[in-house]
Amino acid sequence: MRTPHCLTLALALSLAACGGGSGDAKEAGFQALQSGDFADAVASFEEALETRSTGDADYAEVAVGHCQALAHVDSAKTKTTFLALEDHTTDKDYSIVVAELVSVSEFEVAIEILAAGVARFPSSPKMQQIRERVGKTMEIASRESANPEATTALKALESMGYTSGGD
Repeated sequence: MRTPHCLTLALALSLAACGGGSGDAKEAGFQALQSGDFADAVASFEEALETRSTGDADYAEVAVGHCQALAHVDSAKTKTTFLALEDHTTDKDYSIVVAELVSVSEFEVAIEILAAGVARFPSSPKMQQIRERVGKTMEIASRESANPEATTALKALESMGYTSGGD
């Protein structure tokens, strides 16, 4: 009678390895994000968001992760998705998403989200720090690669109080 027991054990182990059904889409999203598989990360985060409500403790974490992955796939959707989160986000969340957009040279969208963050958190040191970091990154991109989007975005950033280093 050992064979049926072995088959049962093998089946149980294979189901556990496959996630046994729903799995943890949130963790899969963060793993895909970290490994650079952004389309898979978007899909996993969307699956995770389907099982959450805005009142859940990890809702904002999952939604911000989704926006981080979207930054690599669809910057326009990143903007609308992130700004729709409204009261569920912190200044740190703005910083995370803006930094992700800058990392893929989506400067104009990054500035639009940054402007919304500065308006929402006007006295936040975090927003001032990210504005300065983004400004320096855009200055470099504008000078070194003659990136017209970086130049345009830098002008928008200066209208928010960023002072160019100018060297």
